[in-house]
Amino acid sequence: MTTARGKKVTCADCGAKFYDMNKFPPECPKCKKANGKLKSNSSATKKSGSKSTSKKAAKDTSEVEQALGLICLDADSLPLYMSSNLAATSIKTDLKRKKGWFLVSMKADAPERIGYKIQIPEIPVAGLRKYLMSKTFDGVGMKTADDFLSAAGESVFGFLDNTDDSSEGIGDFDPEQARKIQETWQDNEDLNALQLFLHQLDLDLGVIRAIEYNLGSDIVRIISEEPFALVDEIPRFTFEDARGIIDYLKINIPRHQHISAAADYRLRRIERERGHTSAPMDRLVPDVSKLVAYSDDEVQKVLSGLQEQFPVVGSEDQAMVSRQGSFDRDGEIIEGILQLLESDSSKYAEEDFDSDRIDLPGTLELSENQSAALSGAVKHPVFLITGGPGTGKTTLVVAIVRALKKLGRNVTLCAPTGRAAKRLEETPGLKNFKPTTIHSLLAKMRPGSSRKIDTLIVDESSMIDVDLMVRLLGALDKSSSLIMIGDADQLPPVGAGQVFKDMLASAVVPKMRLLNNFRQEEASKINVAAADIIAGRTPALRNEASGSDFVFIEVADPRRQLEKVVDLYLNTLPKKYGLSALSDIQILSPMKKGSVGITAINAIVQKKLTGRGMLVHSRSFAGQSVKFFEGDKIIQTSNNYNLNVMNGDIGILKGKSGSDVMAEFNGEQVKYDTYDIRDVDLAYAISIHKSQGSEYPAVIIPISSEHQFMLARNLLYTAVTRGKRQVFCVGESKSFEKGIASAWKDFRYTLLEHRLKSDID
Repeated sequence: MTTARGKKVTCADCGAKFYDMNKFPPECPKCKKANGKLKSNSSATKKSGSKSTSKKAAKDTSEVEQALGLICLDADSLPLYMSSNLAATSIKTDLKRKKGWFLVSMKADAPERIGYKIQIPEIPVAGLRKYLMSKTFDGVGMKTADDFLSAAGESVFGFLDNTDDSSEGIGDFDPEQARKIQETWQDNEDLNALQLFLHQLDLDLGVIRAIEYNLGSDIVRIISEEPFALVDEIPRFTFEDARGIIDYLKINIPRHQHISAAADYRLRRIERERGHTSAPMDRLVPDVSKLVAYSDDEVQKVLSGLQEQFPVVGSEDQAMVSRQGSFDRDGEIIEGILQLLESDSSKYAEEDFDSDRIDLPGTLELSENQSAALSGAVKHPVFLITGGPGTGKTTLVVAIVRALKKLGRNVTLCAPTGRAAKRLEETPGLKNFKPTTIHSLLAKMRPGSSRKIDTLIVDESSMIDVDLMVRLLGALDKSSSLIMIGDADQLPPVGAGQVFKDMLASAVVPKMRLLNNFRQEEASKINVAAADIIAGRTPALRNEASGSDFVFIEVADPRRQLEKVVDLYLNTLPKKYGLSALSDIQILSPMKKGSVGITAINAIVQKKLTGRGMLVHSRSFAGQSVKFFEGDKIIQTSNNYNLNVMNGDIGILKGKSGSDVMAEFNGEQVKYDTYDIRDVDLAYAISIHKSQGSEYPAVIIPISSEHQFMLARNLLYTAVTRGKRQVFCVGESKSFEKGIASAWKDFRYTLLEHRLKSDID
């Protein structure tokens, strides 16, 4: 409903609020200025009770903004209600011929044109009810919303949009409360139509906020053109959510578009959740069929005709399907590797590099196996080195760096995580080369940078996913050389793919596997146990009294397992070995849930260590509350380039500074605001996946039947190899043995190995 007084606006000069009387430029009644310096109430500072903001609109000021409106047309084609004060004359002819409710977007620079429209099949009262119950309307709960809607009846929108200060209340509903609701509605007029529509769709609150932030009024265009695109645009927005919107709005989707969207969704999901970059056709087809309610034959036929979107690799019996984006990403990796392999070989030594020419620190010396790896690393433009614990990877890195220096080559050292980079820096002979994280290196190699990389050595290469590998190769040029070092038997990357493993398996990139150079009777029992585990053998399980550096404590009861893990962490290891619980000992659990899961361990350790101290932060999610106290051990759960804190970095909470939370990582002070602190968790216990790239003087690993479905050979191998001096396993030996026997859980479907072989050959 549009009033004769026009829109409520705020003078940008004096702050006075008034109606523009449908004139432009209007004259401010207070300062008498008529220069057009006005702010709509919707973009002015909201009252304390109005928490909704349009961040997207603020971000997209360079683009043509859209007004969003909700219009109801009666039988006479007259607008009964409009949000954002859309004028009746703005309705296009084709819309005038229709009846019902419409959500419309209108270009701000052309108010006579409606760009996109969505017809809503019913009066959006349900959406209005939920919107009124949201945080935007302070003090409005279910009963108040129901009473208000009952009193207002069919005139509810007219009342909400009425800007006449002398307007009466509605029925017997509390006039003051009604006025407050009306005022909040009008203060949020830019958001009302969008919020009402999204609540009408019965979407999750988090999804509603994500749509508001990422899309704003552009959602009308997306739903009008390609509703399934919302699955890609909005976090936690599922294919089922899109289907629900399509069904509700009665949108007709062509079969090929429906199947294509479902296949894309399924492939994206298994990449995000399982790390697969492709899928067998015979497994993808039934998964897609379930999503779209078409037969397997129909899905198969459509996908076979969409190879530009979903390339197929392999034979008919073993056909593998990927998204075009994933296929192209592999292609970029292959192109980058080919470019390096085909570079001018004159700069590389033709003969084996004499390891005797290298001055290694202390008493270090190279085995025959290590010397061969050194020679390969020096003379090949791309070279891969893999090996488990005890095979001398760190010693070899020192030797390679010194050899390259003798040959006049410049060396850059990096690793995927901050802890792995720090470990390189702490290695004698490497500090002067200033090892850094891959992300920090890439930040310095942005377009326009004059920095060039001669020889790049990457440690912990098994942690590199396909996206990071694309960026890494993009930072190199034809004259660069690349040496990748890692342990291919560890867990695959947290992200998609398994680049290092696929490159090794392809046999087209020069490589060397380092061999165990220890004798069983003299070696660390940690290394012996690791070698047994990866070979599928159960290692000797020695008890506490053995004095071994690899100990297995048999405890069947999950509650007693928890007690034993906590006692080892807080008492036994600090007292017996002189280790610090916070800096030297790390508990590694296979999963969050369970009696000896990450959540339970962190809660009880925190209670004993810091729980009576100063509370610095708390949060609730999914019904669970987590508190953080001064002195807590914490872990960063995502990369934060602004703070220079990376995923997996472990630090200590130091207290508060105003509303900010202070922490320390590797001796550096970090200040978290209320937004960034969301990516921090307690770290007395962390997941085995999060421990990749790190080493600790001692680790404690709970082995419970509660975690049996997670236990697998690579997982246990990775956990055991994180300990440098002591490894304590606590739990059930039967579960340990079953986990070692299980090798399939970390399997990933990828095309990189196959395509490396075919494209390079």
